[in-house]
Amino acid sequence: MKPYLTYMQIKKLLKLALILLPFYSQAQTDNIELSDKQNRLINRLDIKLRGDSVLQFTTVKPYGRKRATERVERIDSLDKAGALEGVLTRIDRYNIRSMMMNNSDWTNNYADSFQRKPILGAFFKNPAHLYAVDKRDQYSLIIDPVINFELGKATGTKTFVNTRGLRVRGQIDQRVGYYLYFSENQERDPLYVQDYNKAHVSVPGLGYYKTFKGDGFDYWDVRGGVTFHAGKYIDFQIAHDKFFIGDGYRTLFISDFSAPYPFLKLGVQAGNFQLTSVAAQTIAPFENFYFGKDSTRPRNYMMFHYLTWQPTNWLKLGFFESTMYNSKKNGGLQVGYLNPSMFNRAYSSYTGNSAKSSIGLDVKANFAKHFQAYGQWLINEFVVSKVFKSGGPWVNKFGYQIGAKYADAFTVKNLDLQVEGNFVRPFTYTDKWAQNNFLHYNQPLAHPLGANFKEFVGIAHYQPLPRLYLKAMLVMYNKGLDTVNYNTAWHSPSYGGDLFRNYTDGREREEGYFIGGGISNKGMIGSMTVSYEILQNLFFDVTGMYRKYRIETVPDQTTKWLSVGLRWNMARRDFVF
Repeated sequence: MKPYLTYMQIKKLLKLALILLPFYSQAQTDNIELSDKQNRLINRLDIKLRGDSVLQFTTVKPYGRKRATERVERIDSLDKAGALEGVLTRIDRYNIRSMMMNNSDWTNNYADSFQRKPILGAFFKNPAHLYAVDKRDQYSLIIDPVINFELGKATGTKTFVNTRGLRVRGQIDQRVGYYLYFSENQERDPLYVQDYNKAHVSVPGLGYYKTFKGDGFDYWDVRGGVTFHAGKYIDFQIAHDKFFIGDGYRTLFISDFSAPYPFLKLGVQAGNFQLTSVAAQTIAPFENFYFGKDSTRPRNYMMFHYLTWQPTNWLKLGFFESTMYNSKKNGGLQVGYLNPSMFNRAYSSYTGNSAKSSIGLDVKANFAKHFQAYGQWLINEFVVSKVFKSGGPWVNKFGYQIGAKYADAFTVKNLDLQVEGNFVRPFTYTDKWAQNNFLHYNQPLAHPLGANFKEFVGIAHYQPLPRLYLKAMLVMYNKGLDTVNYNTAWHSPSYGGDLFRNYTDGREREEGYFIGGGISNKGMIGSMTVSYEILQNLFFDVTGMYRKYRIETVPDQTTKWLSVGLRWNMARRDFVF
């Protein structure tokens, strides 16, 4: 008997789930977007309050809007009652009020606090939203415009971003929550981003595009989903979107660097434990000849589970596992991987080791009301007998991250510092079949640099005034390449850093593989962004960036980029790679 369902069987199961789940669900909600300004407030409160029964589970992003809003509202109540004396700053309180305004449909005490006389009788009744209706037990609907107009000058080109769209969210009968993000975009990026887009046949973070006026890119950004709650601590979601699992700026597990993908998600919280289980369909690596053609891209299936445990009020431990396999080469969707309690690697062995599996551990510790330390350890393959050997065996495919955050650094209120190091060995994220490598739409699903690199990240956030946001960043890395450009060098030796090659293609030996081996590539990116919030979620940005890209044997590439822009209800487009 085949260990997988047919397409029609899967379709019937999904229809049955969509029919039955609403009858067992209540208090539906959507998520706070990954790029939303509210995320920094949640992160600060997690550090300052440590051990909060909701904020302690903030490794899996995006966060559920309802739970995050209710918890921050409770924190606001405690602060007003004097129970949090000396914990929150004036800017924290401003940001809490802003969060309550943006999510007033999920508050208990602020439902009508922000209402004012609407413009033209219908618009901006709440200053944070173009159009909002909140009937609580019946339905809610919020519609916001999405706009980003940006002009800039980069080395060798002029840049621009022109984005127009809508963002819609709400709930129906306290049973079904929904959201939709849609935008139409044209942009011209710095030259190094243009080179990346053309080599990977995709726009970073988005995927499919058409050329626009020769050197520009034209694409849609469409994300959305429907959420069901089968109980107070059980969530189901079917959506087309992205995840980020980690506590740092980067992650070695699952990041939002690649394009959105369709998925089914189960979330369960029981006391100090929380489980996230996801089954997704992704796009396998494909060649450039697909560009401009109406042809179905090759498909993969990805399953991942993340279990987190809070043993004390200051420490969080997590376990991660993921599996990637090709729809044709590995026999279609295999039902065993959908079991959230199953250890994927064991099931992969049962079916013949045809899938690419990884496991990972992570840790987060909040202490002294201002500090957070965090780390990850990802294992693709690990031979214990060779762990302590100095010869650099290729089979030890793993990576690790270590980082720290400092809130209200050096007693400067609202100054937050972060430092982070990421290290990934050669051939990590690769499989014996390149189709199973950890990619989606020709972009890494974890770290943008793929494998065979070490990286340092330093970030400073400062909010001196309620509407003024300053962000400075420094990124330095050393990566080993197979070739001097973004294209895959199929007939050259492999040093384990190109995720488009399988781990046997071009590998010439069993040992001698170290981080940075191959053609040496050293990069440095420094940036400074000043953002002023004119109205709720309407920002005026000024950004400067300097990028130094050095590859041995070829001239250095230097990019200087200055841009100004106006954006509404969306994040800036950044290219930190």
